[in-house]
Amino acid sequence: MRRIATRTLSGLAALVMVCSLGGAATLFWLVRHDHWTVQTVATGSMAPTVPTGSLLLSRPVDAGAVRPGDVIVFTSPVGHTAGAGADGAFSTTTAMLITHRVIAITTTPGGQLGFRTKGDANADEDPWVLPAAAVHARTVTHLAHVGGWLARPDARRWLYLTVAAAGLLVIAVESRRVVRELRRTRASAPAHGPASTPM
Repeated sequence: MRRIATRTLSGLAALVMVCSLGGAATLFWLVRHDHWTVQTVATGSMAPTVPTGSLLLSRPVDAGAVRPGDVIVFTSPVGHTAGAGADGAFSTTTAMLITHRVIAITTTPGGQLGFRTKGDANADEDPWVLPAAAVHARTVTHLAHVGGWLARPDARRWLYLTVAAAGLLVIAVESRRVVRELRRTRASAPAHGPASTPM
């Protein structure tokens, strides 16, 4: 029973370590090589679709492929005030990345695209028409509250400790298994004494 429990615990620890490292490696690859955007949602402007503190994963998109209803990541125009849902409003005193929904697409006489955006929780649409160059990515998925949790220094510390502990547990259990196998092999090996010569 004890051996079964140890193996089960080792298997769970290995699963935690593999999932954590695999997830981190995948996220690193997407951000580094495919230029995906990873954000922590700071306001409630997209609630309840995307709650405050969510970890948001967005994929680069060509502005011509954006459609009304898409949730996009864009660089805000400077010098405006936009709604933040229950959190009130915020001023774009500097350019910042914002994630809101496209509610309309316009075209100038010269054929230039423009995008009207709005936070789901906001009563009014955003006070701008975005140029195509301001559009960076289209949201793929989000993990509610994970971004806010990961932003806490103590949470990151516990995450690192959990992965490290899982790795040490796997190493310890596997080392004991290897030692037992070596002992069993030595014990079952035939003894080779000096050869006797028949008289």
